[in-house]
Amino acid sequence: MNITSLINEKLVNLELKAKDKTEAIEKLADLLKKEKKIESKKEFVKGIFKRENESTTGFGKGIAIPHCKLDSIKEASIVIGKLKKGINWNSIDGKPVYLIIMLAIPSKEAKTTHLKILSNLASSLIDDKFTNNLLKADSYEEIIKLLNENN
Repeated sequence: MNITSLINEKLVNLELKAKDKTEAIEKLADLLKKEKKIESKKEFVKGIFKRENESTTGFGKGIAIPHCKLDSIKEASIVIGKLKKGINWNSIDGKPVYLIIMLAIPSKEAKTTHLKILSNLASSLIDDKFTNNLLKADSYEEIIKLLNENN
């Protein structure tokens, strides 16, 4: 599974401004809607929060991986937002989130694409060097290079 085939430059906001988790999710969902990756922003955001209510997607180390699977998602996609000012995400380590890697997966791909992406990301994020480099990345190209190297 090539993670970088699920993202493009228009799905990355390296200067995301959000006061809280809700605003961050809304703004990232706007990018998915604008790129026609989802049919309904409202339904997508509702799906993300349904998953958040099951357990936090705040991975720790300043990173959150919110995700959902819905029929109304047109194409498996990754959208990334980077915050200068961290926000509370109820992360497992209790620290603020500075980088959001949000996954949108069509229901029909839930058992394959979804699990592969989460598995690849989780195993990469265990590596402190990778995580630190991802948090420091300040260009789309840098993020893509890091994701490709750890895929």
